[in-house]
Amino acid sequence: MASPNILHWRTDFLDRLQLREPIAQSVALVLAHPDDETASASGLLQRLEQPRLIYLTDGAPRDLVDAKRAGFSDSRGYAAARKRELKAALRALGVTAEPIFYDYPDKQALDYLPEIVDRLVADFVAADVVVSHAYEHGHPDHDTAAVAVALPASD
Repeated sequence: MASPNILHWRTDFLDRLQLREPIAQSVALVLAHPDDETASASGLLQRLEQPRLIYLTDGAPRDLVDAKRAGFSDSRGYAAARKRELKAALRALGVTAEPIFYDYPDKQALDYLPEIVDRLVADFVAADVVVSHAYEHGHPDHDTAAVAVALPASD
């Protein structure tokens, strides 16, 4: 059973979320790729006063299909460009928090699940609330994020 303090923070977070009010708690957003904050949590991100954005992958699949389509010849250059785009988007939104990048290969996060869980446990120390992708049996990195967040919570 959750302690009263944890339950209070969760209830307060959900109430503020529903009422579309600013959220003062430290909220960790665990995302699979740069751009998932926009696709998955842009409405939430605008209201977070203390966001902590954690990206599991570098957003650059090693098959180079996406990289070549974007004009890059290697995954390293494509990953760097995605990080630059992300930082520019966060600045435009007024988000001053520095994103945390784990930089595992895109579409391969599951291969690093034990390492990811260990890193998340350390990064969750200062978080009051953690938000991530839902497990949908869809994109493998999104599902890995969902599982990686759920594992420490189940201890």
